[in-house]
Amino acid sequence: MSNTPSISADVVWEGGMSFVARTDSHHFVTLDTAAEDGGQNSGPRPMEAVLCALGGCTAMDVVVFLQKKRRTVEALTVRVTGKRREQPPRTFEELTLDYRVRGPDLTEADIRWAVELSINKYCSVLAMLSQSARVIPRWTLEPSASS
Repeated sequence: MSNTPSISADVVWEGGMSFVARTDSHHFVTLDTAAEDGGQNSGPRPMEAVLCALGGCTAMDVVVFLQKKRRTVEALTVRVTGKRREQPPRTFEELTLDYRVRGPDLTEADIRWAVELSINKYCSVLAMLSQSARVIPRWTLEPSASS
């Protein structure tokens, strides 16, 4: 018997092109598509949800790594942009992660270290997506509010 943990989600059709996903942790996510594609635009498209998962995964890593380095993080935003293939399956072929980080004691080197650690070792979502997509990380150290 394997000790590898598994997770699951139930995805239930709500009509049209709308689905509600319920996770093991009892959270709900509505997925839909645009009206011109038969949906009602009541939630993100599945590939948008993948970008959200990627952004959340790497952002959590970066905050944890900076805090472990005893740095103060005042704000962090990750803009994730995915370029998709023209032909089906329309997987991502390029992912740009643009990190904007603010903190009074942060340096560019701190941010580079945290981002590289996340994208090269710890972000599980990125580990899957990077098998088929080129990853382009960028980061900006913004002026601190307390400066």
